Amino acid sequence: MFSYTPSGDVQVYFRRDPTCNDGLLNQGEADTDCGGPCTPIRTCDIGQHCNVSTDCTSGICNSTNQCDAPTCNDGLLNQGEADT
Repeated sequence: MFSYTPSGDVQVYFRRDPTCNDGLLNQGEADTDCGGPCTPIRTCDIGQHCNVSTDCTSGICNSTNQCDAPTCNDGLLNQGEADT
């Protein structure tokens, strides 16, 4: 894309397609460069925004839509537990 400055200089802009490592929240990601279409390769860390549990590395998306750390009473089989 081209644009012109007030002095008449030409500026050239290159458009890049969105990716899961562009540092931007785009393309339906749950948080910047994680979750959504980036899952399972780039899941979101604890404290990052999530829409569903699979967005999170921990597998836990809490009621405030943040990835949570696993606990012994989260109702999930994790952390090497023998049962939930």
